Amino acid sequence: MDSLPVPQLRSSWVAALTNTVILFLVYYLVAFDGLLGLYKNQFDPVYFEQSQNQLEVLAYVPRYYNSSEPAGVYLHIENKGDNPVYDIEVYLITTFDETTLLLYNLYNREVYGSGIKFDFIAPHSIATARISLVAQAEPIITKVLLITAKDGNREELERLDPKEFIRINESGWRALQHSFLETILLPPWSNGFILALALFSTYVVRKGDEEKEPEPFKDEWWDWVASTIKRSLIVLGIITGLITLFLITNETTYLCLIALVAMWILNLNIWKDYLSSAIKELLIYGSLILAILALVPTVLQLLLAFLEFLYPKLFFSPSPSIQGWLRLGLFIMAFLLTYRATKKTNNLEILIKPLEIWAYSFSILSVLSVIHLLLIRSKETEEYVSWVLLAIVGFGTRIWRLLLVHFWNEKRGNTAKTPVTTQKNKRKGVTSTVS
Repeated sequence: MDSLPVPQLRSSWVAALTNTVILFLVYYLVAFDGLLGLYKNQFDPVYFEQSQNQLEVLAYVPRYYNSSEPAGVYLHIENKGDNPVYDIEVYLITTFDETTLLLYNLYNREVYGSGIKFDFIAPHSIATARISLVAQAEPIITKVLLITAKDGNREELERLDPKEFIRINESGWRALQHSFLETILLPPWSNGFILALALFSTYVVRKGDEEKEPEPFKDEWWDWVASTIKRSLIVLGIITGLITLFLITNETTYLCLIALVAMWILNLNIWKDYLSSAIKELLIYGSLILAILALVPTVLQLLLAFLEFLYPKLFFSPSPSIQGWLRLGLFIMAFLLTYRATKKTNNLEILIKPLEIWAYSFSILSVLSVIHLLLIRSKETEEYVSWVLLAIVGFGTRIWRLLLVHFWNEKRGNTAKTPVTTQKNKRKGVTSTVS
């Protein structure tokens, strides 16, 4: 037990039990409905033509897939007739741009089909099933096929066309969000995840305090328990915030937010006294690389999108492979320019100090992205939330920077001076106390 990330103290176990009860109450009374609604929003309903055989077919297809795992499609078959239906097979007819392969040791079955069999559907009832659609190229659902078994023979009953063709888009980030929400944050695995969070949070805040624990069941000991609960709830709040950001943002926005927060922390003077120079350089380079990874591909994507919107007949979007090479080239150029700037100034902190420049960059990027979504009339609510959140954080960082300079000047007795005035005084040879 000593090597596992679980509480080692009696008081920590009491705190973990209390946190578990709190988390279960918050999850099932507050968070569950929101998570279930978020999960449902990740599917597109596909309605098919009215069947001539008293059956109505509805499919819920995930909006995104990843080639590393099957995409789960939900089928709802409603029997609107007065008679039961026996031995009905329902298949989704799909088209692919390339052949799909079952990768060895990646899928847990050697046979996958895009259909399911219903042995019995009662009158005026709905039967629901889930099929695993293996996709390694963007599939398009074109029809649904109904097959029945009569007198021991299988025969085609009819084919139904969807009212609108649905293409599943490939996105590793969105598919990862979908899978994490489905397998970790929704029952039954969510119960174990809640318990693990409660144990881990109390372990973190009291690691190495075995010799400091007061005598059990005394007043001081109960104060110790209360302190453990408060500190572990802070850890749980941070973890919950990171999970929430992961669920409601895209990969670009997530990288932007992490880079912005990292730069905001690096602007504080607290970290300088506790970190070695090597760790400082690692943090600064890491935050800069995150910013470049987020900014460069998105700027290129927005540029291509606006050119295609303004000149739809003259401009043709490059293929994904060409876009990937362009992004890689721009990233290498940006990284080399950053490396050259560090060598020229011989001071990495100079690249972090003008935080407002990065805040402006992220804010402008988010505003342009929202405009682009409005122009193409996107219905992706998560995209709007993602970029609006980044705009708020970007402008908030800029405001925080201005307030920090103002209060710093006021503390030094130089409220009348601004950073611009300070720069002018420096050029004139006048010394200033403003940092």
